[in-house]
Amino acid sequence: YVDSGANLALSRAIVTANSAGSGGGLYNFGTLTATDTTFSNNAALDWGGGLYNDRRVMALERVTISGNTAGRDGAGIYNTGAGAALSLINATVSGNIATEDGGGIYTNRSMTITSSTIALNTSVAGADGIHVLGGGGATLKNTILYNPAGTNSNAVLNSVGNNLDSDGTAGL
Repeated sequence: YVDSGANLALSRAIVTANSAGSGGGLYNFGTLTATDTTFSNNAALDWGGGLYNDRRVMALERVTISGNTAGRDGAGIYNTGAGAALSLINATVSGNIATEDGGGIYTNRSMTITSSTIALNTSVAGADGIHVLGGGGATLKNTILYNPAGTNSNAVLNSVGNNLDSDGTAGL
């Protein structure tokens, strides 16, 4: 748990096999920077199996977020609340399973994704890759969305070039 006003920088870390009500791997209410880090096989009873970003800043570079589960939304990442800012660079979000929306990522705030792969995630109710709700949105560059058994996104996402949307649901 990263508390309000706190800063956490992870480098070459492995966050695995943890569980919580929300934010199974890590719950961020401060500022989180993670580089060369893996969040895998974590579980949340409700939201954010791998990571939960609550109204704060989360910058993830060269990270793997895989095999996480959520009883509700955002098995890989749950990004929510006024002021939430999420950045993914050279990231892989894969093999995460949500019981409701957003197998890979659930967001109701803006986020940027660069040179990343969002693939093979599963959700029962909403988009398997990236589920966008309300005022949320995503800007993608050099990114692959691939979820052959479901949908990449439930909304049109913003492209700034060189993206692959395997099923066309993200409008890239």
